[in-house]
Amino acid sequence: MSVTRVEGEAAARERWGAMAQRVAGSYSVGDPLADEAVASMNGHLELAHRALSVALDGGTVDGPEPLRRFAHEARAPRAWQDDRRCERGAAVLRRWAPWVALVLRCEALPRAYASPIGNKPLALTRRLAQDTKQRLTYTARFVWSTQQTGAMGVDGAGTRACIRVRWTHAVVRDRLLRTGFDPAWGVPMPQPDLAATALLFGVVAIEGLRRLGAEIAEHDADAVAHLYRVVADRVGVSPELQTDTHADGCDRFALLTAMHGPPDADSRTLTDALMSTPVTAAKTGLERAAGHAARWAMRGVAGGLLGPLAPGLGLPRSRRRFAAAGRLLRLLPAPVPAQAQLIERLLR
Repeated sequence: MSVTRVEGEAAARERWGAMAQRVAGSYSVGDPLADEAVASMNGHLELAHRALSVALDGGTVDGPEPLRRFAHEARAPRAWQDDRRCERGAAVLRRWAPWVALVLRCEALPRAYASPIGNKPLALTRRLAQDTKQRLTYTARFVWSTQQTGAMGVDGAGTRACIRVRWTHAVVRDRLLRTGFDPAWGVPMPQPDLAATALLFGVVAIEGLRRLGAEIAEHDADAVAHLYRVVADRVGVSPELQTDTHADGCDRFALLTAMHGPPDADSRTLTDALMSTPVTAAKTGLERAAGHAARWAMRGVAGGLLGPLAPGLGLPRSRRRFAAAGRLLRLLPAPVPAQAQLIERLLR
């Protein structure tokens, strides 16, 4: 069956050639190794979870061959991985951590929600406007874990987090395919969406920081691109869709999102819930007043970062709020004093 989620393939092929055709075809491909491992457990996922915990601690996995193969491959060293570049990229992101968080919240996540089919796993699990704060916390914790010193070593916290995310994706993919995901959409969380998400956290974050006024050298941007190539690989993105430089990452992200189609009602619902978390999480009148102010500010910053995509997500194109955020970035020191301890405390 053809994948009906693909729009504008002809135009994409004019720009990117055969690569666009391969991307269009890969919407029917999830993560074959992880998907086979999940299927081999016949629903005994708690046993698999315990086995993976053993594997992450360097032990021997007791389970079906597909599960053992997945655990071995997931932890295996990558010969091409440059640890010095990873450390440099992580240091760049830690330096700008509060502003990275703003860009991820106001640009990266809304861009992820903008895909009218890519957002359907959240819609079908009825998590459009529910658990938004929890999802945001999980995402922030995952991203922060990949940006610490030594995070992407074989036994690093970032690598372990990536393997858990990869397994969770396969479990959710299996569940959705059995409970009503339209096969004309391809598969839930296909290869292009996985690759685009990794680029959101790296390449797109750097572009957002630069638009706000951060001065980031190209070699530092390339180091961030390499770091999130490692992340992409660890969460199951195929080598063909990985990129290793900032320029290539920008071009690849443009291709991966060129055939999505415009945002839909679910895109707007998710974006509004994301922007409204300071209000919905408030417990007092003073917190609600501050929450409304934060929502107003974030919507304006998001509109500035997202540009032409903003109206489709129900966001304003506010030059003043965006410019104010840029002025604030230039006024505040980077890194903010004690920001690491503050971020850790917030995540806990």
